[in-house]
Amino acid sequence: MYRLIVHAYDVQDYNEDLYIAAKQVSQYTMGTYCISIDDSYTYLDYDEQENIFILDDNRLVKKPGFEILVSNIDDVSFSINDNMIYMTLERDEKDYTFMIGYYREKNEEEEIDEEITEESSE
Repeated sequence: MYRLIVHAYDVQDYNEDLYIAAKQVSQYTMGTYCISIDDSYTYLDYDEQENIFILDDNRLVKKPGFEILVSNIDDVSFSINDNMIYMTLERDEKDYTFMIGYYREKNEEEEIDEEITEESSE
């Protein structure tokens, strides 16, 4: 019995909340259009609404609204490499980088195609 109790208190912190936040960001941005990427990530969702992920008081936050995806982080940054979007979270002087999606930028051709599709469905 003693060994079970000791083992239960000897569990290491694997920063699981960072992995969960990365998955949430990936799910929010799947199939969306990128507007800008740097220390924040701005994108257009399916309803053509602009959303942003930012660092706010050591938390990764999704706006509009104020949905907190992860707390107790020191920094966040987003980058593009080979048409893939990456998110890097810093906690306790360690960087954790996650691939969160495919980079897609909305162009004029896609806007015209969407307008034609909307007109034909009416």
